[in-house]
Amino acid sequence: MKNTKVCILLASYNGEKYIEQQVESFINQTYDDWKLIIRDDGSSDNTMKILRYFSSRDDRIEVMCDDGENLGAFRNFYRLTEYANEQYDPDYVLYSDQDDFWFKDKIEILLHTIKTYEVETIDKPILVHSNYQLADQNLNPMSINNNRDNVDKMDKQTTFNNLIFQNNIYGCTTIVNRLLIKKVLEKYVICENYDYWIALNASWHGEIFYLNKILMFYRQHETNVSGSHLTRKPYYKKIFLIFSELKKGSTILLNNIIVFDYFRKINNARPFIIIDEKTQKIVVSKKIIRFCLRNRIKKNTIHETLFFYFCLFYVLLLRKAIN
Repeated sequence: MKNTKVCILLASYNGEKYIEQQVESFINQTYDDWKLIIRDDGSSDNTMKILRYFSSRDDRIEVMCDDGENLGAFRNFYRLTEYANEQYDPDYVLYSDQDDFWFKDKIEILLHTIKTYEVETIDKPILVHSNYQLADQNLNPMSINNNRDNVDKMDKQTTFNNLIFQNNIYGCTTIVNRLLIKKVLEKYVICENYDYWIALNASWHGEIFYLNKILMFYRQHETNVSGSHLTRKPYYKKIFLIFSELKKGSTILLNNIIVFDYFRKINNARPFIIIDEKTQKIVVSKKIIRFCLRNRIKKNTIHETLFFYFCLFYVLLLRKAIN
């Protein structure tokens, strides 16, 4: 597998407490022919000092030199992906959080797996994601069940019809090929998380494969940037947040819940939600409601489905629906 261009993309932000362990886990990988690219999102702690230390001692590690603007997790990872594509044109990309810990054979196993699927699935964007072990802040395994041992169940959860309601693919567990990288960068769309955007593109344009093998510690602590099992808000609080945003006429929330353009095909090449740029009035297609109702969602996504319906029907109560 030598001469295969592999990039690890890490977005950092105030990660001084755990980022050193994570970078060390890359250095100790059994597959060592990789390039680590890090973009810091304007940290105010010692994160950059730690990263400069590593980059000065290992030429495989590069810290992006840009304006250091605070972009948020989605835009930070998107910029990393753009940079890696432009500067290195990698064959494969792995995404990393700053506070996890990779087992030493993670890259080797994921690389072998995706190459195997590429032989079976020629000229298609491919995403492979693996299992993980939840761990506390000291990397002690936690007894919380992550419900990822059932391969058939995982495959069903990552179909497109399920992904539009809930993303069950964590970016830190993935490897993606060059064709998927190109699709992800074709257009810029704000999603709730970068891994959601990657998963939607993989499901729509290519293939998603699940590897039921634990390859990393997914660290849980109170300051996870993207949230954790310890910091998730109760669902009723999310509903009140949605209600509050919709009352203000916010369209940002709708952008985060669903990616409009994917429904153009379903809705006869018309967007299912039209937003008037001047008035910000929202018009919703009845066709998408029928689509949602036809596609039953599994039990584990029922809360997310309820959020979506809550938003959608609240909008319908206030706006005129398309015939």
